Amino acid sequence: MEEVGAGPGLNGQLLNEADKADSTNVGDTGVANNEVAAADPSLGQTLQQLRNSWHCAAGTLFCGAFGPRLGIKPFTADLYEQALLGRRPQAGSVWDDLVPRLLGRDPAAGWESSLAHLLSSTGIWQRAFSTNPLEQRSFHELSPPEKASVLYVVCDWKLHQDAALRDSLAQQVCSS
Repeated sequence: MEEVGAGPGLNGQLLNEADKADSTNVGDTGVANNEVAAADPSLGQTLQQLRNSWHCAAGTLFCGAFGPRLGIKPFTADLYEQALLGRRPQAGSVWDDLVPRLLGRDPAAGWESSLAHLLSSTGIWQRAFSTNPLEQRSFHELSPPEKASVLYVVCDWKLHQDAALRDSLAQQVCSS
């Protein structure tokens, strides 16, 4: 039986309110993203850009499909949007779990320098950018759409690098 107040997480698991609070801490004020956007028109435009971005949608879907296999803690689409909208690094954020797992690193270790190194050493930034966005700025200094695009290229890279993920995708397709 579904718990009252439960909602779907990105990886298909049901999250109750306590799980949502425990799964990530991105500075959630308890106010829906739409309400925050209504209070700040520029934030509303940025939120609409994210919701219209296929890079944002692809990253969200990647986490839903492969989150359990990669050990990513479940989180809601609203928390993902909030994390993309955030301008300051926050301990325990979505990024502190998601990015290290995409990179195959220990989540307890810092991840920003590893992310910047991955983009520069592999050239995967060229899939979405004309210049490397992390060459002169940190991840948290990027605009929300730029963050979504960086995560998209890392998810795409991960899928191409990880045969087990590709195999799990083939199994999911064959079983449906």
